[in-house]
Amino acid sequence: MGDTAKDPVDHARTNCQFTGETMKDIRFIPGLVLCALGVGALAGGIHLLAIGSVGEGVLAAVVALVVAATGVTWMLAEHHRIVHRNQRWMAEHPHR
Repeated sequence: MGDTAKDPVDHARTNCQFTGETMKDIRFIPGLVLCALGVGALAGGIHLLAIGSVGEGVLAAVVALVVAATGVTWMLAEHHRIVHRNQRWMAEHPHR
């Protein structure tokens, strides 16, 4: 299989075939970045709430929720794509 992002599933393993899929499949990167930005926005919102800027803190928390939810949705969609790709591969290679 090599070390390419074209097939992120480890077909040689009997269990944990999707281990490391975020490292092999570069299509996960936008989702990971969005999740990191969501965590940063949440930290900023907590800081703003702590210093008494309630309006800005709530706004930052809402932005954090939207950005993090978008990132998680992105990563779930990519995982779903990889699972379907694995199912197609298994159908094409019935000897496994």
